[in-house]
Amino acid sequence: MPPQTLPLLFHSSKKPFTLGAEIELQVIDREKLTLTPRAPEVLYESGLPFLTSELFQSTLECVSPVCNRVEDVARVFVDLFKKLAHWGQTRGLAFTSAGTHALADYRDRLITPSPRYEKLLKKNQWLIRRRAVYGLHVHLGMSSGEMCIQYANFFLPFVPHFIALSASSPFWQRMDTGLIACRPTLFESLPTAGLPYQASNWADFEQLYHMLMRSGSIESAKDLSWDIRPSPHHGTLEIRVCDATSLRDSLTIIAFIHMLALWFKDHPNSLEENFGKFTPWALRENKWRAIRSGLDAEILIGTQGETRSLSADLEAWAHRLSQLYDQHKCTAYRHELMRLIRTGNSAQRQKQVYAQEQNLAEVIRKNLSEFLDFDDLPNKPISIPVL
Repeated sequence: MPPQTLPLLFHSSKKPFTLGAEIELQVIDREKLTLTPRAPEVLYESGLPFLTSELFQSTLECVSPVCNRVEDVARVFVDLFKKLAHWGQTRGLAFTSAGTHALADYRDRLITPSPRYEKLLKKNQWLIRRRAVYGLHVHLGMSSGEMCIQYANFFLPFVPHFIALSASSPFWQRMDTGLIACRPTLFESLPTAGLPYQASNWADFEQLYHMLMRSGSIESAKDLSWDIRPSPHHGTLEIRVCDATSLRDSLTIIAFIHMLALWFKDHPNSLEENFGKFTPWALRENKWRAIRSGLDAEILIGTQGETRSLSADLEAWAHRLSQLYDQHKCTAYRHELMRLIRTGNSAQRQKQVYAQEQNLAEVIRKNLSEFLDFDDLPNKPISIPVL
């Protein structure tokens, strides 16, 4: 049987609803405030775990182990970020997590040597080079492919919520884009990116996967850059639409995603009752509104054009999930969610700095200052040695 017609196996998670996270970091020259292609140096010389390379040499990816709760993710990343900042300080390096670097030119970015990256570049050319952007990816453990598809469909209407909470890419190529998050737009130009093609069950998804494989559109499931995608090899559902943002905001978003998944476990009928009314057009429209206006967006909530404030919808969900936050001992992250909704996301903070200073370098300094802004979060750092 040819490889592309073999059944697509879903390597089920041993425990459903486990958490994993990937945060892409900017590697920055501390003095010049520019991106610098020194990620390989960090990887080879720092001795720090949980770090890996990415498409560009000015990007580091931080990958958590499999965790049970958001506090477990926090313990890993808090300690890692502290050690990373300490290691870089004497080497003229700084790090930050934001969707874009306001002053950077994507044409200057160096590709990390890799057969896979070279294939992607050869196939997609300029479209791939523009992806000098940074994201947060959240993995949820799934017990089966069937379960994975059901949860993917449940999460689809929340794409605008995740964009609005994580938005940190208002500036691109030295200009104010007028968007609260330009990063998602840089992914939508490819047919295997953006909002996913919806499937009703695992068989539907597998049929689509084989068609994409046979046609040469993809070489593996890793080539699907959808906002939300099954990750069969890891046994997870992967939510990929979020901008990289401060660790404080990232952990808040991870906890929100986790609580939503646990809520859906107890309310499986809500998929048809509440979310079945979202047509592909409504999903796309709501995503655009979040890209444009973030937390200030008015999103569609019904089939007759009814709208609601995205912030109000988030607050309603924060209230609806309050017992789950308490039950899973992460109430502090519900308070963080309310703070984020009411005081604004990273993009809003960046825009405020630019409005005051009229200097994009100050925007970068603001992002750098937030890299270690987590000392009062509820976590107990683990010990990671630093060389």
